[in-house]
Amino acid sequence: MQHEINICVVGGGFTGAAAAIACLRHIERPFRLVIIEPTGSLGRGIAYGSHDPMHLLNVRARDLSVCADRPGDFSTWAFRHLDQGEDDVGLLEGVNHAFFSRQLFGEYVRQRLNETIARRPDVQFDIVAASAVACSRKGTGFRIRTDRAGTVEADVVVVATGYGASTASGQESLPPFGFVSTDQFAGARSMVLIGSGLTMVDVLLNARREGFAGEATILSRRGQIPREHAAKASCRRRWRSPRRRALPGSRPRYASRARPQRLMGRLAGRDQWTAADDFGHLAGS
Repeated sequence: MQHEINICVVGGGFTGAAAAIACLRHIERPFRLVIIEPTGSLGRGIAYGSHDPMHLLNVRARDLSVCADRPGDFSTWAFRHLDQGEDDVGLLEGVNHAFFSRQLFGEYVRQRLNETIARRPDVQFDIVAASAVACSRKGTGFRIRTDRAGTVEADVVVVATGYGASTASGQESLPPFGFVSTDQFAGARSMVLIGSGLTMVDVLLNARREGFAGEATILSRRGQIPREHAAKASCRRRWRSPRRRALPGSRPRYASRARPQRLMGRLAGRDQWTAADDFGHLAGS
């Protein structure tokens, strides 16, 4: 009789949900899957947990998918979810090139995870609403200690905690997306934003919408700001990922991803992002 595999995914955001989906799709025999996530909400995390519809993705819909072997899955889901017409090629092309809200992408990830769980009644699935604080060896497996739910034992541990949330470091400073009233924005004469990535853009645009008309100073380690996308994406390239050692009871799979070194090398000197930038970003460059 085969030993039942116990898999623990630490973190329930996009990375954790993608890891869970991959396990559910590719491990064919019954196993136990535990996701440790302090909020209890899966698929969103910090990146896609914003409830502001004006916080947009920085990648086109067609280049996003929670499943490596189903490129463009988010675009297909969005097309159906938004009821953009039936089999209308022109409308689908518009969806492909759209930059949707982070909130919508988080909902897509959550739905895909729930659908995949529902298709595997032979898998024991549990959510532990706590934070993992330590992981240690126990025999051939692992023991994960949480802050308020005891311990979880597993044969395989997937750490999918991302970068974590930034916290305020000064008496008057705020974390990203911290609440500021409209009156505070309207009355402020200046603002300092530490960091110049996509979150800075979201925060600054939100401040302008709320009435902030003062001077904004952006502090950046490298002195760079996000660049503008091209009006329409160029065609993408694919490559086969190297073979990895499969989990017990699973079948090896190949994933289609861009080769970031080659793509980004061709972008030297460009002023605009293209689909190559998007795919390089998704591939971890």
